[in-house]
Amino acid sequence: MLNPDSVLLVEACVTTLEEAVAAQAAGAHRLELCRRLDVGGLSPYLERFNDILNTVDLPISVLVRPREDDFRANAAQLARLVREAERFCDAGADAIVVGVVGEDNQPDGEAMTEIVNATLPVPVVFHRAFDRCPRPLDALEVLFDAGVDRILTSGGPGTAWENRDLLKKLAAAAEGRMTIIAGGGVRADHVSELLEHTGILDVHARASAIPGIVRQLDA
Repeated sequence: MLNPDSVLLVEACVTTLEEAVAAQAAGAHRLELCRRLDVGGLSPYLERFNDILNTVDLPISVLVRPREDDFRANAAQLARLVREAERFCDAGADAIVVGVVGEDNQPDGEAMTEIVNATLPVPVVFHRAFDRCPRPLDALEVLFDAGVDRILTSGGPGTAWENRDLLKKLAAAAEGRMTIIAGGGVRADHVSELLEHTGILDVHARASAIPGIVRQLDA
């Protein structure tokens, strides 16, 4: 059961200035900016980031994923990820959302450490590449050691609601060390039960779902 005094945070995934403005008006607390949701999200254009930064008064996390891929990165690809992350940090991003995994689909600890060190003091969020990890509790420890601040996850293949038991375990393992953000098919009709079951306080959803989620959580 959530403490009645718990502070919940609703993050809206947006791809346009219009979505960002609407999400703020609906009561979102933070934005994640990307483009091309049809391929799981790609890095946004810097011009769009600047437009939103200059219009909306919310923290903006920026997805850094230059190409549609399997979340693995060779040396040249990692260097590109680092350069792009640094570019958005310099532009004013409040967090960088990124993910690199190894051949086993577990997080690449060395790559993530390099990205974290390059973006300091801007925090790094490991994105839903985490959902592919075959050993999620071990993956959490790798990311903690790398200095990652938050993990955005549905708890595995499927939706956050379907994977709520694993999300509860992840939240317990991360408590006091990292933040677990529940994302993946989160909707108003189950968001309160999801957060109560898992103990998670951060929730992520597409812009279209934000008004209903905020109304439900404020009820």
